[in-house]
Amino acid sequence: MTRRARVGVAVIVAVGLVVAAVVVIALWPRTTAGPRSASGIAPELSDAQLEAAAQQRLDAVVEACTRPTTEIPEACGFRIPWAADLAEVDGIRFRVEEPPTLTVTLPTFHADGGVLVATLTGTGTDGESTSVTYRTEDWMLRGDATVKNAGVVLSVW
Repeated sequence: MTRRARVGVAVIVAVGLVVAAVVVIALWPRTTAGPRSASGIAPELSDAQLEAAAQQRLDAVVEACTRPTTEIPEACGFRIPWAADLAEVDGIRFRVEEPPTLTVTLPTFHADGGVLVATLTGTGTDGESTSVTYRTEDWMLRGDATVKNAGVVLSVW
């Protein structure tokens, strides 16, 4: 076979492969995401269900952040400047006077306007046992909101 014939056969094979690929792509079954709700998620979770599921998750985060402890919890949206008043912390008790109000805008959430009171017991800077109370009236939490298996996962930053 001459070189010219080999090139001709290669071009015909290449064109055939391209045509076959176009046909396969055109006939490939397509999956559609279907209609979406206003929140941008699939209809198996309505906006009201999204808010309710996210609120349940936020309630769990608030509960975990406000359990009695001996250390300031991480990623809970508040800081307690205890080192100015205490040399050592023996215990922390929290009181939620107003939980933060949740707003979900996928892929994030924010909850703000909360009122939190923390009472710390321990050893004061003078060496005596003491307790100190701190109050924040602008407690807020922010993070990612992800819809998984018809539920919501909140990841606080």
